[in-house]
Amino acid sequence: MLKMLCKLLAIFYMAVLGGCQTMGPKITDLSDGRTGQVYYESYLDSDLTLTGSVQLPESVSGPVPAIILAHGSAGVGYRESTWGSFFREKGYATMVIDMFGPRGFKPMSGPNVGGYDDIIDAFNILKTHPMIDPDRIAVMGWSFGGGNALNAASMTRRRGEGHALKAFVSFYPVCGVSAVPFIGEEDAKILVVIGTEDTYTEVFQCERIVEKGKQDGRDVQLIVYEGAYHGFDGNLNTTFFHGKFGRQRVKPSATITMRARRDVLTFLEASM
Repeated sequence: MLKMLCKLLAIFYMAVLGGCQTMGPKITDLSDGRTGQVYYESYLDSDLTLTGSVQLPESVSGPVPAIILAHGSAGVGYRESTWGSFFREKGYATMVIDMFGPRGFKPMSGPNVGGYDDIIDAFNILKTHPMIDPDRIAVMGWSFGGGNALNAASMTRRRGEGHALKAFVSFYPVCGVSAVPFIGEEDAKILVVIGTEDTYTEVFQCERIVEKGKQDGRDVQLIVYEGAYHGFDGNLNTTFFHGKFGRQRVKPSATITMRARRDVLTFLEASM
């Protein structure tokens, strides 16, 4: 009785901290073919209920490939929405995950919470959907989410009960504190994307981790966009001070974003 009361209180305070987030019934799979907001258990913490939004393309005649979208430090927003729409127009299902809300964390309020296990948990739920091909699921992440997308490349089929993520797209991760995992499935492909004007990370740092990844036998590519800033595919145009990384510049570019979408689609079509 006491344990149940503690759990109820924990849920109450999480809702308050997370902006009164409403939790739905927790599921163990998507075998009923549902879409929309779903709630499921964390692999690492059975008391934590994770959440994601699952959407299918408009026209679905059979199992389709899917993309898990992992947000950055600003939380779920513009990039996940616009890239999600783009992917669905191209025939991909999407699952936008929220690493902050379930933990009652307000974006930009301190060290980020969540990690690559959230991506793997999302994969294990998503692969059970009858309209999604379990062998053609990728992840795309931005900044903090980009680092988690890289870390998720350590996943093996053992964790996925015979299946594993097929491709990993990492947009402007902080390459100075990130790395390409030396373990994971050999046939999984990795793409790192960075801009020459990114103030969070230097191009040479991303070149270094990509080269190290290749030496470790990983199939990893690097795309560098001339003139692109951190968040070039977002909607923020600002300069601010980051407590850990100092003065930062975030600036969007519609032209570079269009190019990036073509490049990412080409990468995914070749990888999945």
